[in-house]
Amino acid sequence: MKSATKDIIPTISLGVLSDENDKFYIWSFEKNAWWKPAGIGFTENLSEAGTYHKDTATKLVNDASCNGKESEIMIGTTQIIVKLKNA
Repeated sequence: MKSATKDIIPTISLGVLSDENDKFYIWSFEKNAWWKPAGIGFTENLSEAGTYHKDTATKLVNDASCNGKESEIMIGTTQIIVKLKNA
């Protein structure tokens, strides 16, 4: 049986980030997956994704981007909209 969270396509809501205490997921365009907790590995399942404080997420995303090309993006946990595949 497939996990429902594996069939999630991330869609970014372009909203204003509210405050410094917000938590963020990190999406890797290179791996086509979410970062796992503590930056150890990747997962296709949102339920297994790590959440990071704004400063940590910003640093990880900036460090991961190379040659001026974004390979990662941080997405606020309260600002993510999910769309199920084939829905």
